[in-house]
Amino acid sequence: MRARTLIATVALAGTTVLAQEPTPKPEGRTIGQLLQVVGDSKARTVTAHEAAAAQMPEPPEPPGAANAWSLRFHTTGGFTGVGVGSVTISSDGQMSCGPAPCATPVAPALLNPVAMSIASILEAAWVLQAPSGVCMDCVRTTVALKRRDGDVVRVFRASWDDSRPPSPELRELRRLAFELRAARSAR
Repeated sequence: MRARTLIATVALAGTTVLAQEPTPKPEGRTIGQLLQVVGDSKARTVTAHEAAAAQMPEPPEPPGAANAWSLRFHTTGGFTGVGVGSVTISSDGQMSCGPAPCATPVAPALLNPVAMSIASILEAAWVLQAPSGVCMDCVRTTVALKRRDGDVVRVFRASWDDSRPPSPELRELRRLAFELRAARSAR
């Protein structure tokens, strides 16, 4: 009797193992996307919210001029889950918006406040905040800035939700970018 029980248990366990779905492999992700190099060149594990921010579409490469930049704000969450849209702007006046299209190019005079704001926050705190979990309908904002510094293109990233806003400088840059988007969409 004991042998039958043992055989039945082994058969049942084997069936359970065979019926389980294999764990899916992370398709299309490289080690570089899963690891981030920090200032001292040591690699560290990226948290889930940093990985999500890394998956956000990057702004295009900045134009070739010195100190040129490209900037992308992307939002998610809110009551609908899709945020309040996105905006991508570059120092040469190119602009794209989502979900509604916006007029492009942008006149240099309209870009000056954004450019001045970018210049003032380059050394500010760019922090990828984890979602707070306090507010289920908060809008989550992620920003990526690429700025040409000589032959090098530096990338800055920050993210936050409405329950824990970023520095005043990043809030102002977001306000300027979305106001420019609103003005361009109305045309």
